[in-house]
Amino acid sequence: MNEELLIKLLIIAILWFIAGLLTGEQETILMKYAKTWISGDWWNKNLWKYENPIWQWIMKVPLSFMKDGFHFCKSAALILKASSIPVALGLIYWQGIILVIGLYIVNGTAFNISFHNWITKFLRRFGFRGDWGI
Repeated sequence: MNEELLIKLLIIAILWFIAGLLTGEQETILMKYAKTWISGDWWNKNLWKYENPIWQWIMKVPLSFMKDGFHFCKSAALILKASSIPVALGLIYWQGIILVIGLYIVNGTAFNISFHNWITKFLRRFGFRGDWGI
C-alpha cells in the first residue's frame, strides 16, 4: 500500500470512530441521560417549542440539529460519515463540501418521507393496507 492510501484510510477510520462516539452518546441521551457527556436541559431533553410557526418550522427542519444533544450527535455523526466519502474519492475541498451537504440533504429528505409516513399515506391511496395482506 502506498502512503497516500494509508493516510486516507486513517482519516476515514478516525471520522468513523468519532461518529461512533457520537452515536453512543446519542443512545446514552435516549436511554440513560444521567450518564451523558454534558448535563443540562438542552443536551438531555427536547424542550424546544415556538409559538411562531416560522420559527417552529426553522427549528423542525433546517436547524433540527440544534434541538438538543440527541439531534446534534445524530447530525454530527452523519456529517462525519458522509465526510469520509470525499476523502476516499480524493475530492478537492469545495467538491467535498458540496457532496457532504448534498448527502445530508438527501438523507434528511429520506428521513422526513419515512418519519412523516408519506410512503404509507401514498400507498394507502392505492389500496395498500400496510399489513402485507395487500
